[in-house]
Amino acid sequence: MATSVLVPVFMVVAAGWLVGWRLKLDPTPLAKLTFWILSPALIFESLRTAQLPLSSYGLVVAFVLAHYLGLFLLSLPLRNRLFPGDPARQAATSLVLVFGNCGNLGLPVLLFSYGEAGFDVGVVFLAANTVLLATLGVAIASWEGRASWGKLARNLATVPWPYAVVAVFGLQGVMRGSLILEGSMPTAVNAFLLAAQFNRRPDLAAAALLLSTVLSLGTLALTLALLGAAG
Repeated sequence: MATSVLVPVFMVVAAGWLVGWRLKLDPTPLAKLTFWILSPALIFESLRTAQLPLSSYGLVVAFVLAHYLGLFLLSLPLRNRLFPGDPARQAATSLVLVFGNCGNLGLPVLLFSYGEAGFDVGVVFLAANTVLLATLGVAIASWEGRASWGKLARNLATVPWPYAVVAVFGLQGVMRGSLILEGSMPTAVNAFLLAAQFNRRPDLAAAALLLSTVLSLGTLALTLALLGAAG
């Protein structure tokens, strides 16, 4: 299963990298075109034609909120340990750890894995991701305050609803596999764009984007294998 799903997707990734390397193309204009026009158009049309039951929309959104909040909280002590006193690197660290490539990479993986049913789950996941990218992502990239991140983390950790949502999910089948796969994607191009837009060490974000995408060939293969073993 992993081979039939990942090989076609990463062949496209490799082809794009090869063209950009050989022709020395600047990826920024295409990335911005995708971020501002192509991705919203894909989300709109996919949501318009999706066959996902209306009751499942809330479940997907709740999962995305809990997943991203958890990743953000985990990024706080890690970035403080890695880059003490360096807000730019700390912001880049949170961006690349929180936001995954659930669109350009996630949607084709879901389509090959679960067909249209998995793709529809991924579209709702991507829509929720886009809202968080435009709110939480911008806040991470642009915040210039000197408030205590530790205090913020403690305050967020005391909010009970994310834990309740995670404990009542009861996910099964295509929904379970689709959400796990989307949550397992490597760093998103949009994380790099935000880092570049607000001058938050885009070189660090770009390095994380490349490394995580390359390593994801192995991690996604393992995830697909575990999902298959779990039924």
